Amino acid sequence: MIPEKETDLNEIKNIELFHYLKTETAKDIPDKNLFTRVRKQLAKIEADYLDNTIKTMAEEEYNYTVNPYPLGNVYNILNRDEYWLIRDGFITIGGEASAGKTSFLNDLVIDLLKHNTDTCYIFYTLDDSIHISGKRIISQLNRKNLFTGGYNNHVNKTPYNEILKRIILRDKIDITHLEREAEAAKKKTDCKKIIIGIDYLQAIPAPVDYGGDRRQIFNDNLKALKEKQIAIQEAGGCILFCLSQMNRDSKSDGYRYRETSEIENQSDVCIDIELPRATQTTGKDKRTVADRETDKRIIRIQKNKMGKRGMTFYTTISRAFNFEKLVFEWDMPNEITEKDLR
Repeated sequence: MIPEKETDLNEIKNIELFHYLKTETAKDIPDKNLFTRVRKQLAKIEADYLDNTIKTMAEEEYNYTVNPYPLGNVYNILNRDEYWLIRDGFITIGGEASAGKTSFLNDLVIDLLKHNTDTCYIFYTLDDSIHISGKRIISQLNRKNLFTGGYNNHVNKTPYNEILKRIILRDKIDITHLEREAEAAKKKTDCKKIIIGIDYLQAIPAPVDYGGDRRQIFNDNLKALKEKQIAIQEAGGCILFCLSQMNRDSKSDGYRYRETSEIENQSDVCIDIELPRATQTTGKDKRTVADRETDKRIIRIQKNKMGKRGMTFYTTISRAFNFEKLVFEWDMPNEITEKDLR
């Protein structure tokens, strides 16, 4: 048996040590080397625990390897060796307003669906209507902005039917029913794995009878989502993408997740989308602000529980909400810097 918690080893040691000391102190002649023998006994317990753990893992074929999902040319850099970002787990995509969080999520998921035919997608569009979200996804599939011309004979959904039939849109979410909805989606689409997208954390409504404050609501929702993701993953495989709004810190010029920092604690991976900075002049005063007119984006990996983090990628977003191939900062030409993206 493998203990379910790391603290189980301490419990084993305490129990074993109690019985050992009880036996030794019951002897008529006190042992002068008792403490030395106790240390040796503890070392033996730890060695036996490790040996038994390895043996159990081998017998029960425990698999602790990281298995990233296949990706295409645009996003495959996210799963390069030792990064393995897009895998089963809880992944937060953060960004301030107009950064392109929703477009990035759905463009990434479309790429995942193309290369993982046994996977379906439920998208909880809490910030936009189902009609708008659906139209954006079809725009991304066609690489053509349908909001400027509407649906017409030039829009061909036939090549994408295989993908579209594995996408389910919802405009409401009840976290308590997430497992049931995931199983229903997999059954309906005949898929083994599922991707869940939530747009966005701060838009998830609180229960009617909830009496806590706003921060506590978000913390409780994060914990519940994490528990559901783990349960659904154990049933076949699950990536849960949760979008989160971010605010820029006016003093440090950095970012922080809106309302709660618990996001980083619960997430396996945190991907932040930033707008390049632009200089704004007001009279004699100059300050840098987010450039909301540019199509350039900076992608930063702030957390990666099972691999490397701290990476930065550069990309652009098209009028059809598609992202261009992500370029790793070390692979950028020497003469191009982050300043050039402003």
